Amino acid sequence: ETLARVEVSEAKRRTALSQRERQIALLLARQISYKAVASQAELSLDTVRTYVRRIYRKLAVNSRFALRQRLIHDRLLDADKSPIVP
Repeated sequence: ETLARVEVSEAKRRTALSQRERQIALLLARQISYKAVASQAELSLDTVRTYVRRIYRKLAVNSRFALRQRLIHDRLLDADKSPIVP
């Protein structure tokens, strides 16, 4: 039982988005360009691309549509594209 809890918490930790990753994911879900995301988040375009790869890997998605669906499922995004503030 303890081993199962450790495995679950490890898996959750690996898939949990950081605050910055969550910010980038929510911007991407609004269907704005990488360039616009970079501008709004005050990051370089290459850094945004790195975040996108990391976010997609952590959430096991491979498109913006799948990302948006996952964010809605995880209750980080409302279906009307408004982020849900915890």
